[in-house]
Amino acid sequence: MNTFVRPGDNVDLTEERQKCVFDTDKLGAIFYGSKHKLDRRRQFEDFITSLPEFKNEKPSISMSRLERFEINSKKSISFYEHLPEQVNLDDQMEIAQFYDKFFTYEGAPLSLHFFVFLPNLLNSMEGEQQAYWLEKALNREIIGSYSQTEMGHGSNLRKLETTATYDKATDSFIIHSPTITATKWWPGSLGKTCNVTIVVAQLYIEGKCLGPHSFIVPIRDFKTHYPLEGITVGDIGPKFAFSGLDNGYLIFNQVTIPRTYMFMKYAQVTKEGQYIKPLHEKAAYGSMIFVRSIMLTQQAQYLAMAATIATRYSCVRRQGNIDENDVEEKILNYQTQQYRILPQLARAWAFNAAGTYIMKLFTQVNEEMTAGNADLLPELHCLTSGLKSVVSFQAGLGIEQCRMSCGGHGYSHASGFPTLYATQIGGCTYEGENMVMLQQCARYLMKIAQSVKENTNLVGRSSKLFGYFFKNHTAKPTNLLEIFETISYHATMEVYEKLTNFKLNGMSHEKAWHQCTVDLSKASRAHVRVFLTIVYRDLVQNIEDVPINKVMSLLEDLWLKYEMLECAQYALMYNLVDGTQLKQIKEDLYADLEKVRPHAVSLVDSFDFTDRDMVTVIGRRDGHVYSNLLKWAESTELNQFQVLPSHSKYFGPLTRGEDPAQINRRLNNLFASSNYIPDEKPNLSPEACNEENVDAVSVEILRTLFNENYDKQILPNKKGVDVNIELALQNFNDVSEKSASFTADVLLSEVWQDKRLDFSRYSHCIENLTLNYQVANKIWQPFTCIVNSKKSFVHSSPSQNIFLMIYPNGTIWLNTRIQISGPCYISLVLFPLDQQECEIIIESYAYNTDKVRLNWRPWSPVFSYATKTKLPDFEIIRIQWDKQRFRYAAGLWDQLSVSFILKRKLFYYLLYVYTPIYICVLVSWIAFWIDHKSLPSRMTIAVSALMSLTFQYGNVSRNTSSKASYLKASDIWILVSCLFVFASLIELAFVGYIDRVNRQNQEINSYLNKKKKKKGEYESICDIRIPDKKRYGAIDIQSRNSIPNGNGAYSRSIDMSNASNFHHSKPTPLILTSTQGSMGKQHEISYETKHAFILSQ
Repeated sequence: MNTFVRPGDNVDLTEERQKCVFDTDKLGAIFYGSKHKLDRRRQFEDFITSLPEFKNEKPSISMSRLERFEINSKKSISFYEHLPEQVNLDDQMEIAQFYDKFFTYEGAPLSLHFFVFLPNLLNSMEGEQQAYWLEKALNREIIGSYSQTEMGHGSNLRKLETTATYDKATDSFIIHSPTITATKWWPGSLGKTCNVTIVVAQLYIEGKCLGPHSFIVPIRDFKTHYPLEGITVGDIGPKFAFSGLDNGYLIFNQVTIPRTYMFMKYAQVTKEGQYIKPLHEKAAYGSMIFVRSIMLTQQAQYLAMAATIATRYSCVRRQGNIDENDVEEKILNYQTQQYRILPQLARAWAFNAAGTYIMKLFTQVNEEMTAGNADLLPELHCLTSGLKSVVSFQAGLGIEQCRMSCGGHGYSHASGFPTLYATQIGGCTYEGENMVMLQQCARYLMKIAQSVKENTNLVGRSSKLFGYFFKNHTAKPTNLLEIFETISYHATMEVYEKLTNFKLNGMSHEKAWHQCTVDLSKASRAHVRVFLTIVYRDLVQNIEDVPINKVMSLLEDLWLKYEMLECAQYALMYNLVDGTQLKQIKEDLYADLEKVRPHAVSLVDSFDFTDRDMVTVIGRRDGHVYSNLLKWAESTELNQFQVLPSHSKYFGPLTRGEDPAQINRRLNNLFASSNYIPDEKPNLSPEACNEENVDAVSVEILRTLFNENYDKQILPNKKGVDVNIELALQNFNDVSEKSASFTADVLLSEVWQDKRLDFSRYSHCIENLTLNYQVANKIWQPFTCIVNSKKSFVHSSPSQNIFLMIYPNGTIWLNTRIQISGPCYISLVLFPLDQQECEIIIESYAYNTDKVRLNWRPWSPVFSYATKTKLPDFEIIRIQWDKQRFRYAAGLWDQLSVSFILKRKLFYYLLYVYTPIYICVLVSWIAFWIDHKSLPSRMTIAVSALMSLTFQYGNVSRNTSSKASYLKASDIWILVSCLFVFASLIELAFVGYIDRVNRQNQEINSYLNKKKKKKGEYESICDIRIPDKKRYGAIDIQSRNSIPNGNGAYSRSIDMSNASNFHHSKPTPLILTSTQGSMGKQHEISYETKHAFILSQ
């Protein structure tokens, strides 16, 4: 039932997973809120890892800060590109999930924009303001930050120094930093990324301070990105973690912004300078509360990651024996290891349950505040303040416990713990320092204590989270929840009494509070413990799956007993338990550890973290720790050199018995002399290392290296040579759809090591040898080639463009400038909205993988210099690279591939194809507005449009290179356009036909009206039956109503062989009118629809 079992995994981890008694996917769905959310996480992971930006990633620990920032900025653009198509933009939590998957926990330049700046716009801006700024955000005109913390003030918002003074004359605010300590300090994305920021400043109107309010302030030019006038902004420098994030500083010098740039959903300032108070004094804290709510779930996941790494590693690592056998024990079998790790696993679930509950409560409070009800806001503020402090503190302790449980490997960056801990522990400080947050929580608890003392009901006796304060706590508790409630009650009431007594004795409130802060913090922690117990209980009780419920009940029980032992002193102090009961609780805790132990691996698997999420080697899903630990070490920066350049400069002379100080003095004296003349044969001693002699020294080194013992046909290493490849695109042009090919100029770099060319003993003179193509032909080469090229050659301008550099340790860098004609995989199905792929495949032509192993350079192996290249019909939207192995008859060969993804430019087709065809179709519709009687004019327009469209279709086919024997998108579009024009012709024919019929009816009606006025007129309604299968013939007229005309009843047969335009196959009521005139008898027959025919007799 553990879905993480895979063939080939570490046998110990597989053994653990096969013991699973519950469905790990179902438990994962509970952790993330639903199966849909779990599935979306996995879909995001699959999608993101398929992107070229995430292939062959260089470990971030090996990057400089500038490299990290550049990589994360590049990923941010990709994030922006794919966000609308991959994510439901109405679901803020799904956006956060996609973001976390994109950047893992190390952060990125856009984190503040998405999770602080945008929520502030949504939650704190008035309608018109919100529409204006959100439109700019959605159009990607602005990137925002949130500037609250100052260099001299953080959590104490009331003492912020930045001012926003309202100027009634200009209807604007003046933002100013009056002191150095008023400098905004720490806001993420502020230093170099954002161009607007939300500034929290003290609002002043006519000299009166109205407290901190939020304002949106542009700080950089939207086009040039340079700081605006009056703005000083920059990055604050390296930090404990978040190296990919530009936390910044910001100083204002009398910066003017419009009045409407103040956040006015709650508090407002009118044009006349009138201040309108918010519904609640903490209404503006909504965004901070939202961030703290998000933090709870985030902190739970950090702790869950640490527990996952420690649990998996503890099942792979074996050490010592418990029983008398030769097989060492998994270290997770030791009770001490279980006591370190498993309570942290249980805590992660408690924190996650709290985060889920608080997010629901925040949504409810936000909706009620929009409707004008802020009753629940103080309760939410109290809970988020206390939880933020307790959860971040305990998560930090838990991660450190997990790190230490992994021994020496836990101290390595390969474990993932250093970065994870450094990232998580920041949560103890940002969004409110923990001690301050505990006192914020305690302020509300003191109000509750006052209600209890005065027997008033502040929050309601039935309140789920605070109602226990109004219970009778004199009886002995019967369970751990009641013990926690009683501890919280006594801790709160005691500190309330202490605070009250201080004030009764004449002490000010502020000083009395200061004297009680430690006890106030303890009361807050005690209440948070009660809250966590309640939400943890509710979580487990609501699990319907029986196997999962059993396992989660074990975890809950383990957590409760662990917490009980943590606060045992208070339980003893208030006489809630005795020593015997505590001892039993401790023994029960140890028993719970043994019960949870068999489920440990499956429980952490349910968190569904990938190795990429955790950035870990020792916590890998497959359990292959040791082999990958060695690979990780080999890939680090120092191991790219067998002999470090610093060794050759400093330690080399020392180990050869030379005195570095004496050498340096001689060198300085030698370099100072302008009369130094080298010997005829260069001396390679350090004394000879001067600028005048360096060429001679190089020649001597080459003569020494390339002697008769050097054979370029022999491999430098019998075990094979590793060659790192880098490809730089210099120019890209001439994409041909006819020949399905492209032409490009590239710089191909190959790096390998040939120990036979090691000259480190001379490196105090020469740091490297830079040579030309003639020397390149004398050394061994891996014979890399472009195997799929149609034609390629090395540029000669004027000599061959080959660059060779040899480093002291024998590392060789060979760079060649090549022009390549390669294949493109042309598909025109979506033309002209198509994308094409052109590919280069590199392999060694002469050596299989036993001799030469090709690899991409670990960091940014493919990049482009072709910034000025402008293709007429295409643009390169991305470059992606890959490695695979191909089997030939002679063995396996490494193949390195580079794909250039091209997107067709649309302007030409919009101008010369789409626009004319649009015009043709629209012209054909002009006929609809012309009088239907002007049929020739209407027909001329429609036919002309159809002919023009046909001509344009042929013109497109002749003048574009998109000829193909299959149907393209452009063909469908043009054919549909033709259909529109042809339909207008059909409409003309139909209207003409209707018009002709109407005119005939009018003529007949006119004729009948004239005949009625003549003498001898009569009518008879008859049945006329026309024989089937005959168009014309005799008609039997049976009179049903005879009108005497002097000749008796009328009944006869009439020959209609000369009647025209008449056909009917069924009996139809007709009207027969017979008159006597000078021309003889005339008969008219008409349908009920008034069609008439004149019969001559």
